[in-house]
Amino acid sequence: MSKSKRYRLVFIIMLLYAGVGIAVGILLKKFFPQYYFPLYPIIPSYFTVLGFVMLWVLLFTHGNSPAKVVNTYMMMRTIKLIITAGFILVYNMVTEDFRYPFTLITMAFYFFFLFVETYLFIKFEKERMAK
Repeated sequence: MSKSKRYRLVFIIMLLYAGVGIAVGILLKKFFPQYYFPLYPIIPSYFTVLGFVMLWVLLFTHGNSPAKVVNTYMMMRTIKLIITAGFILVYNMVTEDFRYPFTLITMAFYFFFLFVETYLFIKFEKERMAK
């Protein structure tokens, strides 16, 4: 994959992360204000940073072996799950405010981006294998 194509892919995915975070924030604030809380922007920011790191690692994983790329992807998925579970646990231990909405929204973001990242990974691997 060319360098310009990599950077374009990173830009598009980061735009997707930010766009989904803003759209969900607006929907929560307007239609479900009982679930919106002041620390909401932390959730999309958190997933944007993790998504960026995961994407960057995958894009620059070198090797001709598809197994190496798949192992890296699965390792990144596992790390993301553990960090997200810790993120939810720490928030719930530190504060009493908005525990249910925070956990629900964080898990919704996790599963949504799990689907998106898996779809993009499959596309990426198909393109890589076509070479």
